[in-house]
Amino acid sequence: MRLIIIYFSLFTSLFALDITAKYSVEYGIFGHVGTTQTRTFVDSDNRYKVDLHVQTVGLANFMSGGREEWFLSIGAVNEKGIFVPEVFEKIVKQRVSSINGFDSKWVDEKVTQRYTFAHDTKIVMLEETKEHDGTVIHKASKRADYYAPYDILSLFLNFPKLLPSLDLKEPVVLYAIGANETDGRVDVMPLPNASAIKEQFAWADGHMLKVILNQEIFASERGELIINLGDDGLCKQGVLEDVILFGDIRGNRVL
Repeated sequence: MRLIIIYFSLFTSLFALDITAKYSVEYGIFGHVGTTQTRTFVDSDNRYKVDLHVQTVGLANFMSGGREEWFLSIGAVNEKGIFVPEVFEKIVKQRVSSINGFDSKWVDEKVTQRYTFAHDTKIVMLEETKEHDGTVIHKASKRADYYAPYDILSLFLNFPKLLPSLDLKEPVVLYAIGANETDGRVDVMPLPNASAIKEQFAWADGHMLKVILNQEIFASERGELIINLGDDGLCKQGVLEDVILFGDIRGNRVL
């Protein structure tokens, strides 16, 4: 569930110095299951900061142990208007069961993954920290399994620059830290049946795309999303189709 909430909120584009967007996510018979809010800020020196907060609600919150996630991308906007990340950070907080020998108890767990980019050498370093009730129980650093020029936040901010058009005619392959765990691959494809899909979901006019995340999300083996972008590049609606038993997962922008 959390991945869908996250990805619906990522398809944003910068056309001002300060943008905030909020999305509501519904899942079949469960109804409203989460919200996410993202903010993009660029200062006068073309330094940028993007932060994203994801929170489940209701039954989804209970089943996930009150899970919350924060994503942060910091870097610079180059002369071509491309967001070039220097640091990407992901923080996950939730209530988990901790087992020590024959004893177990519930603890507040916080896991932080911090990626640092060295674009000149095409190396990304990963530092991971795990805490239980505020005490660090694990900390390690290593070279990330692959290099990508963007993180998942900056990638989608760069959509209008990286894609030849929001009305795609041919598939495009992109890569980002935080996407597919093997190589970060993200496939963006045109929709030949866009008119039928708009009618099916009662969507207004927009730029329809299919985004394949190349990882399993619920019953969608490859994580195939259909999104509807406005002229400003912001995602208006999105759907992960035909999730077994419970129907479609749908996201709508509410702010």
